[in-house]
Amino acid sequence: MLMRYYMHDGPAAFRFELAGDLDANDATRLEQDWRTASSSVGTRTLIIDISFVTAMDEAVQSLFRRWYAGGAKFAARSRRSRELVETLTERRFTPEPARATPVQSWLFRKSMPFAIPAIPLVALLMLLMPSQAWAAELKLEILDAWDRYVRSADAAMQARLRPGSPFLWIDEVPDRRQQLRAGEILVTSVGEHNPSKVPSGLIHHWIGAAFFPNTKLDEVFGVVRDYGHYKDYYHPNVVDSSAIWQTPDADRFSMLVMNKALFMKTGLETEYESTFAQAGRQRWYSTATAVRVQEVEDYGQPSEHKLPFDEGSGFVWKLHSITRYEETVDGVYVEIEAMALSRDIPAAVRWLVDPIVRRVSKGAMTTSLRQTLGAVTTSQAAEGRPVATPGVASGFLKSSLQH
Repeated sequence: MLMRYYMHDGPAAFRFELAGDLDANDATRLEQDWRTASSSVGTRTLIIDISFVTAMDEAVQSLFRRWYAGGAKFAARSRRSRELVETLTERRFTPEPARATPVQSWLFRKSMPFAIPAIPLVALLMLLMPSQAWAAELKLEILDAWDRYVRSADAAMQARLRPGSPFLWIDEVPDRRQQLRAGEILVTSVGEHNPSKVPSGLIHHWIGAAFFPNTKLDEVFGVVRDYGHYKDYYHPNVVDSSAIWQTPDADRFSMLVMNKALFMKTGLETEYESTFAQAGRQRWYSTATAVRVQEVEDYGQPSEHKLPFDEGSGFVWKLHSITRYEETVDGVYVEIEAMALSRDIPAAVRWLVDPIVRRVSKGAMTTSLRQTLGAVTTSQAAEGRPVATPGVASGFLKSSLQH
């Protein structure tokens, strides 16, 4: 069971609420996040709630003992978690008094709640967008800002088609092609500030690139336009997918992705329209826009129901992507720009949330590109063709997560 955790930022205490199996990697991540938070926490007490922790290794125990020695307190509501606390503190556990007032909560997970395949669509962005318990309103001024941003991004894509302009982002800096050919996946933020602030909302914009060796364009398109199998290619986050209609240069398709948080099951039902255009010899580009984004509460439960369009938590309101493809004699370069509109993050916790969203966003885009390469490789193997294996000795893709 992967680690999951909440952060609660209250007036008297800062609280980590943890669940699942905790290992050394989790200890490193928790320590990084606490280091980020501690400068602003001040004199507030750190509370470590391990009520839903099922196991922790020695690295985690060592971290918790150090925090405890520094004044942290434990919360535990199950017998197993109380036993863990007594092991860590070497004293009898005294339950924490019940909280009298609510605090502001933000959910984080080691695996992304809404990991939507990044090729050719967009949506790997909302990997880790924090969601609050109350609803957010999508206002006209937010939509206007989003429309302007998308028009600007599409215009920048058209500028890449001009003679003498670099078609691919990787060609804007020397050595990026060589990095990709060595098996790396490059992922970086777009713009000086990401996410960028708009009235009552945020626009997230990321770009990622990968090289698919021993691959032809038709093999890549055979995967990215095979919408009925997205639930297989991008498992477990995509739980259902289907093509609605397809033409040679345009598609409409739907997906259902899941956010299986600790105390709820929320689905995101989306419909996309995508277009494909040739940009020269062995070059293509596509755009994909979510024409419907609808939250499904209590998915799989008797109380399952869809919320009205543009209502809900606001962790994803709008999605748009631009994907570029270039075939060479020994493979295909693929790069995607992914954009998303979400609700704003309150200023009081933005300092804490922003770096975590950025870090996990990079990892999610890398995972999405890697899953696409895996789907292409599987398809090649099924047809008895040479498979797309990266050019590194280990045979695994490396990730270059740039700032």
